[in-house]
Amino acid sequence: MPRKTKSTVRKSRQNKLAENEILNDLPGISETATPPLRSSRFPKIALVILLLAVVAGLLFRKYKSWFIVASVNGQPIWRVELTSRLVSRFGNQLLEQIVGEKLVLQEAAKQNLTISSTEIDGRVAEIKKTLPGSMSLEDSLKLQGVSTTDFMNQVRLQMLVDKMLANEVSVSATEVDDFMKNNSASLTASTDAEKRVQAEQEVHNNKLSQKFSEWFTKLKEAAKVQRYL
Repeated sequence: MPRKTKSTVRKSRQNKLAENEILNDLPGISETATPPLRSSRFPKIALVILLLAVVAGLLFRKYKSWFIVASVNGQPIWRVELTSRLVSRFGNQLLEQIVGEKLVLQEAAKQNLTISSTEIDGRVAEIKKTLPGSMSLEDSLKLQGVSTTDFMNQVRLQMLVDKMLANEVSVSATEVDDFMKNNSASLTASTDAEKRVQAEQEVHNNKLSQKFSEWFTKLKEAAKVQRYL
């Protein structure tokens, strides 16, 4: 191979520099014509992060109660803490109550049974008549720690049970007479006719409660209930 002289190397370098200058002059080839991709991406990513942070902040302020239920001297009490304690103390009891309600509603749906608002209003009016003195229904519910919504749901469930078991519970005149004789002190009605109606209702409720217990036990045993609590 021919040996490279200093002049040959010098010419090669000069040619290379000339080629680079030509390439830099061509549009779309020079480094200044195509800025680095990384430098253009960073501002966009930062803007997206900033927008997400702003949206998250606005949502947190609007739905703060979803996350924080109270604060003590600026220290938050998180909803997850409240939920955890409620579940640990009352979770199983409340779960069984909800399971029972679902079973009753499902059975009522199978039998195409419904309760109208008029029927509920009539039952509520009857309950108000049994309240002592001048106590209102609202005051009675507050004392029991029951909300109006929960009360109405319970009335509806009870009426559905009454309809489902109506043909299985009957009250005879003899049973009413015996109840009035043995429980006269518990009858608060003013007239004898009203006391008899009250006694009949009490006997009916007692028999219905016993029948419901038997019916619900069979319903629960036949149901497929899976618990994950």
